Amino acid sequence: MRRLVRKNSVLIRLTPTEFDLLHYLMVHAGLPMTHTRLLRTVWGVEYGDEREYLRTYIRQLRKKLEDDPAVPKYLLTDSHYGYRFVEVTVDEKERTYPEAAA
Repeated sequence: MRRLVRKNSVLIRLTPTEFDLLHYLMVHAGLPMTHTRLLRTVWGVEYGDEREYLRTYIRQLRKKLEDDPAVPKYLLTDSHYGYRFVEVTVDEKERTYPEAAA
């Protein structure tokens, strides 16, 4: 299985954990995912309360994927809840979005 992420046809290097987190968010695009659900799914059940892990990895992904990490367009924060990946509609697919291939 190839685990590749491209933006503007440029290969973006992600750690396995960054990839797993991005992939999970993209599979559930448009849906807000709670902090706990993301932590337990990506890191394991024993990490359900380790929000700093999640913040750190989201910050790293934004640096790698967003044009302006301070004003994210793809990886959005749902305050006091979690994170979500912006759902891409058919018309928007012509724009430039990160692509993850599992």
